[in-house]
Amino acid sequence: MPKSNKRFEVVHEERTRIGETTRILRDKETGVCYLQSMVGVNLAMTPLLNSDGSIVVQPASGS
Repeated sequence: MPKSNKRFEVVHEERTRIGETTRILRDKETGVCYLQSMVGVNLAMTPLLNSDGSIVVQPASGS
């Protein structure tokens, strides 16, 4: 079975009227979630953290 070439999937997305987009992305290979924020041409991305400072890991559905 061929492997999908898309490593990241959008788990959640919010947009504002001023053109800001915030997304939570999940790496399908590791399960690590990332927070991505875009305003205009500016982009920031960082691992999403739990309240204790550990990285959010969300296993694939069905795993």
